[in-house]
Amino acid sequence: MAGGDGGRLSRRGWLRASGGTLAGAIGGGRLAEPRSRRSAAAERGNAGEPRTDADGRDDFLWLSGAMLADAGVRDNALAFAARNDLAAVLVVADLTAPDLLDGLRPHFDAAAEFGVDLWLDVGILQVPAASVAEDGAARERHLDGLRDVVALYHDRFGDGRVVLWQEAPVSGRWSEDGKWTDASVENLRSHGPAVFAAQRSAVKAVSSGIDVGIFPHFPYVVGSKRPGVFPELVAGCRERDAPPDFAFTDFYRGWYEKDAGAAPADAAVRSLVTNARAAVDAPVFFMAQAHTINPHHTPSRVAMRGDLRTAADAGVDGVGWYSRNRYVPTKVGFDPFLPNRGDPAAFAGRDAVCTFTVARDRYAYAWAATHPTRAGYDADAKFDLWVHGEGVGFHEHRVSLRTAGGDWAFVGDAAGYVDGDYPDGRGPGDGPHVTVFRGLDRERFLGRRLDLRVASRGDATLRSVSVHPFAPDAFVTERRAAALAEAGAETPCCLGRRAVDRRLSAGRETVVRVPVPRDAPALPPDALLATAHDGVRAALRDAEAESGFDPLTRFDLWVDCAAPESLAAVRVGGRDALAAAPAVGRGDEAAVCYGLPRSLLGGGALARAEVDGDAGVAALYAMPYGGPGAFTPPERTAELVAADPDAAATFALGHDAR
Repeated sequence: MAGGDGGRLSRRGWLRASGGTLAGAIGGGRLAEPRSRRSAAAERGNAGEPRTDADGRDDFLWLSGAMLADAGVRDNALAFAARNDLAAVLVVADLTAPDLLDGLRPHFDAAAEFGVDLWLDVGILQVPAASVAEDGAARERHLDGLRDVVALYHDRFGDGRVVLWQEAPVSGRWSEDGKWTDASVENLRSHGPAVFAAQRSAVKAVSSGIDVGIFPHFPYVVGSKRPGVFPELVAGCRERDAPPDFAFTDFYRGWYEKDAGAAPADAAVRSLVTNARAAVDAPVFFMAQAHTINPHHTPSRVAMRGDLRTAADAGVDGVGWYSRNRYVPTKVGFDPFLPNRGDPAAFAGRDAVCTFTVARDRYAYAWAATHPTRAGYDADAKFDLWVHGEGVGFHEHRVSLRTAGGDWAFVGDAAGYVDGDYPDGRGPGDGPHVTVFRGLDRERFLGRRLDLRVASRGDATLRSVSVHPFAPDAFVTERRAAALAEAGAETPCCLGRRAVDRRLSAGRETVVRVPVPRDAPALPPDALLATAHDGVRAALRDAEAESGFDPLTRFDLWVDCAAPESLAAVRVGGRDALAAAPAVGRGDEAAVCYGLPRSLLGGGALARAEVDGDAGVAALYAMPYGGPGAFTPPERTAELVAADPDAAATFALGHDAR
């Protein structure tokens, strides 16, 4: 066990000390360049001072459950984190587990080999809170286990971040029976400061340089629930000279959104971040919803953007997206992006089932949208890779790219979906499939050519490989990509493409070289979406590029009307909707004015809307602004309103049924 202020061993140093053995076992070569990490104190400047926007964020990937139970999924998740410059939060759920340290070593080794910043989520109580708060054998056994895990972590990664608890008091034995009740909340308030202080002291005994954070459940932070609990808890920690170095939070907006709408959900996200920071006076990390939550709610693209934009605007210090470890069918949600429709029984008992493998496109969409909100973002510094195959089994074909330094770097396995029934995305099988690796580093991998290597553990056919611009606002699902690749229709948008049609055989490696000319693609990535509203999307992109355009102060006006000409009769806040909107789309049964200023709503309602004469307008809906990346065409708005006008009204910022 390490003690005191043990020096930090860098990942590069650890790799030298360990001989890089994992890289050889996985397939040769370092999997990712190690990231340098300044100390948390250096990142913040003065102790407890939140970072500024210019400093950037420490975004993170949550690593638990299926992502750890299946080594192949874990490696793909770590490769995802490495290529997206994310930290990974590894969950240690049970400090009493047999052979605990032996079970953790492979995960620590893999994270170190991928060069990923690893944080720990640990300290979930397996004994009653009172036992840890008070002196006794149970307390010491718990703290000994915590110290042992943190010491192993520190030996591998030096000073890092340790998150204590998990949605306390939901997880852990805050009551005798471990259930989340009023009694567990009261125990959190009474015993929580002593528990945190004891655990923090155990962690700091390994190294005082480790940042120790606190993870409360959202109702005890957000303004609309019981916001007084968390500051009271933190004050108790300070009284014991144990202030949290940061706060970790999560909030899955579907709990609010399905009943109360988008605006209350955004308000909850904002209050979560701002209230948490006010309590700890330190960085705040936030994990959002891209998954299907317990009440069978799947978020829309607009909802995910709402989480992201609101948290970023609130100055959050790091964002992540949860990958749920169970398949839950979609039953609620307004315009859910890629709803879960398969039979849950088909996924039961399978270690690899999580959002990362059964809703891969939705998870990738959330992360692609996150990139433009990060400091220093440059789309031209990234690219996407499409690997088009047929008969590609789940994680049977490992894809590596040659780096500028001549090494091979593993970027992930082809076929990221486990077998199952998906509305948009395809599992392994005999049909065509495209695996899309998004946001790859151009400087590292892409010159005048791209070299790709596939190491196969099964048989398949590699049809083609294509290189695309990174365009988060022109997100193409993997099923759509497969249809385009089958017809070669993506070619005009490619930076480079190579038709291969080569058999992949188990135990063999296949190397493909893709020429990448200097010429820009003839068509923009929007052309891959095959919508009739490319001009509208382009106009919105131009509007967003203008100084002062804030998506959070905009809305989209959906007009349910008999004819598109009806839009000319609509005024909002005394202004012609057509003149006030940066872009307008028209369909046979609806029209949309995109990006109107929310100031026109007059307090968040459509009471100021007017329609001249009998213009055939049935209803108006002021919806949260989607933008080009969460674009809803008029045809889709008509479908949504016709299918469930009550849900449309709930999710609207304001509506007027005429």
